[in-house]
Amino acid sequence: MKRMTTTRNLKELNTDLVREILRKQKSTTKNQLASESGLSVATCGNILRDLVETGEVIESTLAPSTGGRPAKVYDYNGNYAHILMIYGDKEYGKSAIHYQVSDLLGQALEEGNLTMEIITLDHILEVIDDVFQRFPGIASLGFGIPGVVSDGYISYCDLPSFKNTHLQKILEEKYKVKVIVENDVNASAIGFHSSQDFSNTQSLVYAYYPTDDYLGSGIIINGKLHRGMSNYAGELGFLPFDDIKTSLTSQHNQTEKFELSVAKTLMTYICVINPSIIILSGQAFNDQVIKNIQENLSGLCSSKHLPVIYHEKEMKFSYYKGLFILSLHQLFCNLTVTTKYL
Repeated sequence: MKRMTTTRNLKELNTDLVREILRKQKSTTKNQLASESGLSVATCGNILRDLVETGEVIESTLAPSTGGRPAKVYDYNGNYAHILMIYGDKEYGKSAIHYQVSDLLGQALEEGNLTMEIITLDHILEVIDDVFQRFPGIASLGFGIPGVVSDGYISYCDLPSFKNTHLQKILEEKYKVKVIVENDVNASAIGFHSSQDFSNTQSLVYAYYPTDDYLGSGIIINGKLHRGMSNYAGELGFLPFDDIKTSLTSQHNQTEKFELSVAKTLMTYICVINPSIIILSGQAFNDQVIKNIQENLSGLCSSKHLPVIYHEKEMKFSYYKGLFILSLHQLFCNLTVTTKYL
């Protein structure tokens, strides 16, 4: 029995390896796939046959002949299934629900948002119901939340209606699809890291400063998301320092105070994690503010310890990308492109 389990798991791993290469290259031949994956041509042929039967891969036109028998070309079918990414946030006292539907190649099919005073679970379900009616092929759902999440359970949240809610369980039971619930900056850190040419030896901090609430951050160390013992890592807004606990709204028209506060906070990351890269995101940042923060850092720390500072004013691009990667992991749980962060 153990032998059969091992064989089955190996087949699943090989299938996901082939699937990942196909998704990346979009189109390839069986021989090219074998060369890229390190698997035998026969193994690739068997996997391709299964994927063609399910419709996940499409057998396409023949590749140009080099004198021998023309090789079949296999295209990955991005529309085999769809992924819904959805998140809630709050800026300037207004809450909003944002969503994006994409195919399995990461191509956005639809994007939208809805603004309201307070977001409730019913609002979220209404949006998801509407999207599911128009995209019945959704197989995985990624939900982002500004709060502390552990295995789909939200123990703390800047959106009060979701505090102490097992959102993953609720959504999986209602929609019968794979669901991932993730902290907003954790997802953004994964999304940003995946979209850049960073090595897995580089450590990264994605720090988000909302206008109405406190700082949150996502941390990647040696290419992996660092969650901590109870998924509390990165919640620097709870440090017992007054300048950190002062929201951006309270610091309005106090730019110098805010810049120094950010620099001091970044020193916490530098002293504890010593990251290569720090991304600052939020409406309060612009090129001049970033420059002033860097100057403040130079006065607090030797230049050899200072990380590269990136500025991403809107984090939705990295946010959606991170939720897509995590949702893809839920759908195909052995994909290397996702598991390297987990």
